[in-house]
Amino acid sequence: MKSYSESDIRTFLENNFKLWNARDREAFTALYKEAAPNGLFIEYVGQDKVEDGWQAFNYMWDNYINEIQADLMQLLVNGNEGVCYVHNNSARDGVAHPSIEIYKFQDGQLHIRYFHNTESLV
Repeated sequence: MKSYSESDIRTFLENNFKLWNARDREAFTALYKEAAPNGLFIEYVGQDKVEDGWQAFNYMWDNYINEIQADLMQLLVNGNEGVCYVHNNSARDGVAHPSIEIYKFQDGQLHIRYFHNTESLV
């Protein structure tokens, strides 16, 4: 199991957005499988907790990959956590919907919390 340094977390998060925007599902999935061999947990803050992070991962890809270009505006890393401020540029409405995304790497698990404006989730 890989231990993630601050540098590793920064690289993971930069690659996360590069691979999403490149629409490279195979490499995107491999990136997450390496980071989360003991479990992936995804929470959309304000909604019911997602029990199966891989289900949420696949749903996000299947439903938003052709609609959203994600521009990383700011990246902060401290200890085993990274926080991203992102503009999610929507092809649907032409608006850059902001999000704050928190990634916590611990014991082979990856915990992600997404903060979005409620209206941008519908």
